[in-house]
Amino acid sequence: MTVRSLHDDTARAALCVRIRSLTPRSVRQWGKMDTSQLLPHLADGLRRALGDHPPLKGIGMARFAPIRYLMIHVCKWPRGKIQAPTGAFQTPSLGWEEDRAELLRLMGEFARTPLERLRSTHKTFGKMSGRDWDVLTWKHLDHHLTQFGV
Repeated sequence: MTVRSLHDDTARAALCVRIRSLTPRSVRQWGKMDTSQLLPHLADGLRRALGDHPPLKGIGMARFAPIRYLMIHVCKWPRGKIQAPTGAFQTPSLGWEEDRAELLRLMGEFARTPLERLRSTHKTFGKMSGRDWDVLTWKHLDHHLTQFGV
């Protein structure tokens, strides 16, 4: 299985196509998030990786290197089983088109940022390499786009 990342131009382009195919009427397949929360939530994840937002609170077994590696690089995330940490949905929507443009802008910024300049820690996963952030961010975007059927 090939692990995709945002620094992979082909993988990032495929995510951009999926993001552009979303509409405010896209229907979630699982979970509680609605479309007005989706794009700001995804943008916040990128901001955290870039160091522009404080990390969310969380601790647990995922801080141990073998578990972190499995969760980020190997395991498929279960649908509707992972609860977002407190504060994950606090950024208000600026409007659908504005939110989408901001998410795409942040994806480009992330891709241009050298891996070693990404945040070095994550509240849930602990110490993170740039490669960890790169794969985790792609996986987060893919997970939620799949949640909304694109």
